[in-house]
Amino acid sequence: MDLFRSLAKLAMYMKHKEMVNLQISNLSVGNHIYHCLKSINCTYDKLSSSNEYSELSVLNNKVEFNHSCVPLFKEIQLTKSATKECLLNEIEKAKKHIVMFNLLNENNVFYHYKFGFLNLKASLQLLKEITTFHIQQIERIVVKKTINSRDKAKGLV
Repeated sequence: MDLFRSLAKLAMYMKHKEMVNLQISNLSVGNHIYHCLKSINCTYDKLSSSNEYSELSVLNNKVEFNHSCVPLFKEIQLTKSATKECLLNEIEKAKKHIVMFNLLNENNVFYHYKFGFLNLKASLQLLKEITTFHIQQIERIVVKKTINSRDKAKGLV
């Protein structure tokens, strides 16, 4: 799924931001949306501040991590309830950043706490996987809640 289509889907689900289904996830739809948006925006910030492996030092054919880099995603704190304004703000930033990814050097890297060093291509692939996963979770939450609501209204539950 392309990141712009993902953004459109995330924006569409904002009306369900308070919805939670503990059978699927302890996170609200809003927190799933927030995580996707912050992932896109933080990835851009990290990649744009790196200059062709500037985060790395190569010594004796070994790559060593420059510890001044902050690992991505550990810094993304989920909020109890992301406000509509906050989410809209993050969507606008994400739109700009998705366009600006094309201007980055393919060799820019950042350090991900779980996957290690990622260049531009690997970063974009990870963002696609993150957004796809969270959109699937959102869809499960929204569909399950909608079906349960309809069944209750009909007296089936």
